Amino acid sequence: AADLPGRSPEEWYAHRFDVHTPRSMVASATTKEREFAPGVSQHYLNINYTVLGLLIERVTGHTYAREVSDRILRPLGLRSTYFPGADPRIRGPHNRGYQVFEAPGGGVELRDVTVWGPTDGWAAGDIISTTADLERFATALFGGRVVRGPLLEEMFTL
Repeated sequence: AADLPGRSPEEWYAHRFDVHTPRSMVASATTKEREFAPGVSQHYLNINYTVLGLLIERVTGHTYAREVSDRILRPLGLRSTYFPGADPRIRGPHNRGYQVFEAPGGGVELRDVTVWGPTDGWAAGDIISTTADLERFATALFGGRVVRGPLLEEMFTL
């Protein structure tokens, strides 16, 4: 399995078109030392969502993309939201994305990162949407149509 590049923006940028599989990302993450014991603290990491995506596939027998499409995108009418797969380009009109990098010789520079291989995100963000669809999703989420009652409250609890 391919190892994931380091954490610096420069390393991610250098490897932005590498194709990663969810299993290779988990294999790479499990070689790193834990920051703390389970249940002691919380730290947002994309790899947690990759593990969740693999769990969804194991439990349902379907792909992560199919489950999200069947359970969220279609029922909420999110017609402009899609999974790009390995396609690094965004369909249709869109804003450009920029990232701050260290400039050669010191200082910083902005680089256009609009075209970027999305496979390193997978269940942690390998999805493209519009502001209208995001608004529709947020309204449904906070209205209890995506995650109900106590589970919705638990989303905001550490």
